Amino acid sequence: MTSTTAPASSAAAPPPRPVCQAHLAPRSRVCGRASTVQAYLELNRDVAAADAGLREGGGRGGGASAAGADGPAPAGGPPSASAPPPASIHPSTSLGAKAAVSLASIVGPDCVLGDRCSVKKSVLGSGVTVGKGAKVANCVLGAGAVVGENAAIQNSVICAGGRVGSRAVVRDARVGPGAEVGEGDELVEETVGGDLAVGSL
Repeated sequence: MTSTTAPASSAAAPPPRPVCQAHLAPRSRVCGRASTVQAYLELNRDVAAADAGLREGGGRGGGASAAGADGPAPAGGPPSASAPPPASIHPSTSLGAKAAVSLASIVGPDCVLGDRCSVKKSVLGSGVTVGKGAKVANCVLGAGAVVGENAAIQNSVICAGGRVGSRAVVRDARVGPGAEVGEGDELVEETVGGDLAVGSL
């Protein structure tokens, strides 16, 4: 009686093939990759700017202005290729005395901007409150976010319902939905409230 065995295969298994996927969005939609806070901010500006409910801002009510460190919003005529886009402020937004919204900022409906606060190159969702003397620069603030008086926020994302207390400093950080940064606290290069990775914003 003889036994036979199958010969061992001399060829190695082929390497896995790379997978390429594409998402084709209709012309009326926006599709983009937001793998950094800056890219997320730019996508928010692009999407919000297309909203017909926003109006290009000049100053209105209480001595507020649509000017900031970038200078006043251009009056009339198409903007030049090098000029930043004008500020857009929803008509339902309440602006305090000497509140300033710079060029390239978008403020959604039902926001409240306190006296002498400043918003520079940022996107504010609906129902956001920015307290008296607070400074917001290069940020995205989700719907219902609250920024306390004299707080300073820079290069950060505050998700829907997030709260930043009075005199708090938030820089290069992410505050999750409903999370809170306490009064006078400092949050730098950190994430609070939930597992928010930059690539999953």
